[in-house]
Amino acid sequence: MTPVAYEEVVADDGELTCLICRRTAGPPRCLHTTGCPHCPCRTCAGMPGQDR
Repeated sequence: MTPVAYEEVVADDGELTCLICRRTAGPPRCLHTTGCPHCPCRTCAGMPGQDR
């Protein structure tokens, strides 16, 4: 798998739903703001360039 921008994995309605824990976040929030431990954002994925 290749890392992609967070916005590229967001559904057409603008929300991202974790298929593991079923938490949903809409922009500009990331899944970690809902308590999802599977958030794919740069901070949670360990990629430089974004702070929580």
